[in-house]
Amino acid sequence: MKEIDRINVHPLKEIFDGEASGFTPWLTKNIGVLAEKLGINISEAEKEHKLETMKVDIIAKAGDDGEKSIIIENQFGDSDSDHLGKVITYAAHHHADYAVWIVEKARAEHISAIQMLNDSTIQCNFFLVEVTAVSIGDSKPALLFDIVCQPPYEKNEASPKSNTEQRLIDFWTAFNEYASKNGANFQKMPQSYHWMNISTGTTKVHYDLFIRKGSVSVRLLLDGSDKAENKKHYRIIEKDKDSINEAFGKPLLQWNIAEDNKTSVIFATNYERGGYEQDDWKPIFAWLLEAYKKLSKIFKPYIEKIKSEV
Repeated sequence: MKEIDRINVHPLKEIFDGEASGFTPWLTKNIGVLAEKLGINISEAEKEHKLETMKVDIIAKAGDDGEKSIIIENQFGDSDSDHLGKVITYAAHHHADYAVWIVEKARAEHISAIQMLNDSTIQCNFFLVEVTAVSIGDSKPALLFDIVCQPPYEKNEASPKSNTEQRLIDFWTAFNEYASKNGANFQKMPQSYHWMNISTGTTKVHYDLFIRKGSVSVRLLLDGSDKAENKKHYRIIEKDKDSINEAFGKPLLQWNIAEDNKTSVIFATNYERGGYEQDDWKPIFAWLLEAYKKLSKIFKPYIEKIKSEV
């Protein structure tokens, strides 16, 4: 038997001198690696194309004949709302057919935002891609690209390439029917989104049910208009973190306070049931509804206190 070594994961800042000075030039020269992952022909890549006070990291031609355009925005670390705004701005200014946002870790709220853009009438195909630097033993590092969010089909084409959009509508339609039969009437119009929002009676906090390939989540989002207030509410709830975790049980709740953006999130994710790609949705429905009911019972006193604030 051959000796098997461990895979090492490295932050990009350990591999490159910097985002603009290291990673972007490397990707420009090796654009074929990304093109292969996206399934799009990309040519004539240029780095740091200036747009008044901002610079898009990479702009290139796309498509079999180079008749389309693509912009690429790179970001070390977690996705943030500042870079999301840049992606939208660059795509609009260049009338891009494709917009690719590359990050080390995609946050849930930004996955939702890219999905919403793809579900809109905006004539641009948005991709959110995670990049990971890995090595085996003492080997040279290599980069792995993973598409986190992409359009269900390419806009402006005569027919869709996949049934993701319709499958999501079918999923939420069937879930609403299941919930109604089991004591929860959400009265929501099924959409082709990866999430379904549930109101709490205040704009300062809401729940959502979130599904993707391979996992399903129930989330409490503190996302009022006041970022500081969202943090304050999160800190109040966090004081009871141990008792809340114990009351909810498994899987363990994950706690994510907003440091660089507006929304703080407390959520549970189940990887055992799979996601919308499964043929049998009933186990997913059962877990979603049970987890939501537990969360809503646990957080009801906190939400009522938030609603009572003047």
